[in-house]
Amino acid sequence: AMAPGGRIGGGCGGIGCGGCCGGGSRVRRRGLRIAATSVWPRIQAIGVALAFALLPTDAVTSGGLPRYVLCPDEPAFPTVTLAGGTLTVFAASLVKRWNRGLLLHAPVLWDDNAGWTPHLPCQDCPRPSRPFEEVLQEISFLEARRLSRMSPEEHASIEKRGERLRRYAKCFGRPLPEGTQVGCRLGAKTNATITEGTLLRFSNGELLHDFAQCLVDSRVVRQWKRTQKAPWRLTLDLVVATPEDRDRRGRDGMLAEGAPDGDMPTVRLQLCRVDRPWQQAAFCTMPLHRLDRLERELPWAMDDWLAYHLDFLGFDQGDVYDVDGSFAPILARRNRGRRKKGQGKVAYHGHWPKRLSQAMVALSAKHPGCTETWAYAHCLANHRALSRWVVILHSPDEYLGPGGNNLTRTLHKIAVDHHGDDPVGLFYIKNKQWALGGPAAHYDPANRGAVFSAARSRDRVVRYGYALLDPGICLCAGPHTCHRESTDVRHIFVQDIPPESLVMHHYVEMLERDRGSCEHFADEPCDVENDPSASRLTSAFLEFLRSSGAPGVDGQDEGQAVDERERG
Repeated sequence: AMAPGGRIGGGCGGIGCGGCCGGGSRVRRRGLRIAATSVWPRIQAIGVALAFALLPTDAVTSGGLPRYVLCPDEPAFPTVTLAGGTLTVFAASLVKRWNRGLLLHAPVLWDDNAGWTPHLPCQDCPRPSRPFEEVLQEISFLEARRLSRMSPEEHASIEKRGERLRRYAKCFGRPLPEGTQVGCRLGAKTNATITEGTLLRFSNGELLHDFAQCLVDSRVVRQWKRTQKAPWRLTLDLVVATPEDRDRRGRDGMLAEGAPDGDMPTVRLQLCRVDRPWQQAAFCTMPLHRLDRLERELPWAMDDWLAYHLDFLGFDQGDVYDVDGSFAPILARRNRGRRKKGQGKVAYHGHWPKRLSQAMVALSAKHPGCTETWAYAHCLANHRALSRWVVILHSPDEYLGPGGNNLTRTLHKIAVDHHGDDPVGLFYIKNKQWALGGPAAHYDPANRGAVFSAARSRDRVVRYGYALLDPGICLCAGPHTCHRESTDVRHIFVQDIPPESLVMHHYVEMLERDRGSCEHFADEPCDVENDPSASRLTSAFLEFLRSSGAPGVDGQDEGQAVDERERG
């Protein structure tokens, strides 16, 4: 929700959303920078929009320079011992986006062995974010109910209160020591020296993340441009110096004159060149869990969700994270099926907490949403070099609905309409919350499209709650919004998208346990029963499944459908 004063605030809740926004980031809404007050400026505005529409994506983003990400063949994220702990670089991209140079952007995680704590965003608490156990003692019934549909009886019991709220907690560690400096150096063959960079900090009520950034030596960039040759694999050293490291070595700064470059803690990154064309759009999930239980209740839920976004709408890639490996058999089933040219691919990040830190494994067993914002940091860092747009689809009860069911045309129009000197980093997507029942509702979990056919009535109000992100501008995101750096005065420009252009359909009563969620979060009956755009979308998707020969469509008995599903 947009709070007064141009600040993104909380007020967002729902099943599968992983908790609500806290803290917030200052943003600025605006329209086109080109103001037309006479005929000639109008002609100029049309010319700029047309030129932008005709430019290839590389000209808009990478400027023809190579793009790199962490090599996928590396068995683990690169680490280095730092200040009595371990520093992990869990994503990295090297790319030119918009008006910046060839920039390394890398989210880092510092595990100082002091222990991690789950925090719970809380709007009505004295501080926006505190350890989960502290918030649990003082959170009001209204705040707890807003998050989790908690009853007064459950709120009265500490044990039941904790059971309902634990899924919304986020993992907080300690930030890097104040005064830490970072720098980058390409491999020895480039004869590049260390280049001092910047440590960005994002800290608010729902997350605490550090990112390292630095520009590549301009001499190397000129060489690549001159020869039109860039290595397919690149070694880059990320140098990290805490104040303690510099004091021990007798240096005021990382680039102190006469000091050798190699005497500071260094993470060696192996970066691989991205040769495939820019992707138009990708989506990323929160860390999912217990998908086997979901499939027992709705056997086709995940198949429908993936087919809808990757095959029907045309997302180029979906990054799926899970806590417990429960997505692996679903992906194997999809990969066994006959893949058609043009279908989007899945990038699977299984057992996500384990890849980050062993400390997060135990926390995630009790708080499954603990590593959610770390997944979003990983997603956005990678897609800086892969995709023009990113949408955060938290879980399989959310379906994106573009105007005319045409995602490509919708995103192209958004890019042209909002082109300017300061690109928009965040577009707000409104959502329609759907309840079970309504006219012609039919619930049969054995059939494809059961989520659509069972929910035919929705909330009366179309609300904010989702985001279309430009990963070249938005560097750090929570579940529902983009954040700016904690110490930066730079604003992130945002814009609203009309629901007729792009809307999120949120099936908040998809599971039996969630009955009544729509009315709960709306605070009014969900009784809008005539939504032609949603009906057209449902019909188009079911027709797509029929024409593609998908199993489980229209009247197969449950045993036959499940057999076909298992055969892929």
